[in-house]
Amino acid sequence: MALPRLYIAGPMTGYDDFNYPAFFAAADQLRAVGYRVINPANIGVHPGWTREDYLRVSLKRLIDHGQGVALLPLWERSGGARLEAQTAVQLQLPVRPLVVWLVRAERLLSVPSAVFLPPSPQDSVNATVL
Repeated sequence: MALPRLYIAGPMTGYDDFNYPAFFAAADQLRAVGYRVINPANIGVHPGWTREDYLRVSLKRLIDHGQGVALLPLWERSGGARLEAQTAVQLQLPVRPLVVWLVRAERLLSVPSAVFLPPSPQDSVNATVL
């Protein structure tokens, strides 16, 4: 059974290193259990680009290639991540916290739970996005 290609959505603006370590860690976890990943942190830093430039590139990747969205903790505090989640909802793509995707893979593929992070209180998601 092929798992969906997941787009990672989470906060970047205002974080050290644009929160890239959290995005890369999530991508590693998702790949370890068999998901294909679209990681907006892979866009990198481009001098002269605006927030809107990054959003345009990221949203295009989500729209063109995403089959679901994995939400990082505190995603709801990010305007960009909220836009990505709502775009996915409008496209009828599943949107779930990272930990839910990881547990789902474990159940579907019998992957050892050692590769998963424990759930945190920030992993709760507004029911309208699920």
